[in-house]
Amino acid sequence: MARPKKEKEVKQESLETQLWKSADKLRKYLARTQGNIVINQAVAGIQKLRSLHTRMDNAVFEAYGWAGHDLRHDFYEVEYLPEPDRTRFTLHPAARREVLKHPLALNHKIHEEEVAAGLWEKKGKTGKTLKQQEGQMGLGF
Repeated sequence: MARPKKEKEVKQESLETQLWKSADKLRKYLARTQGNIVINQAVAGIQKLRSLHTRMDNAVFEAYGWAGHDLRHDFYEVEYLPEPDRTRFTLHPAARREVLKHPLALNHKIHEEEVAAGLWEKKGKTGKTLKQQEGQMGLGF
């Protein structure tokens, strides 16, 4: 499958520079702070956390029956974070777009079921609103 040209993947050289700077900051912090672990222990912990993150994402997809997607966890630049700190270990941008389609489809399905059950009514120009049965959903106000 050809990749869309719009995707912003981090260039290898830029990534290596950022990782070296981050690792150097971490090493210096760990060296000057008493009672901390050494850099190798910190890196091992970070790698374990990334592995758990990946496993959790895959488990959630399987639980919802959405398995079969290659989420391609790696370091990517995410546009919604402020400059210059946009590189994160996350899903591939194309996978992120696919991931977001599933809850949206589920939301539409649930809404259709609620409409069919008569839980929605038209309300002026503001669109549809969920009927407030049972006194604001049982809150009594």
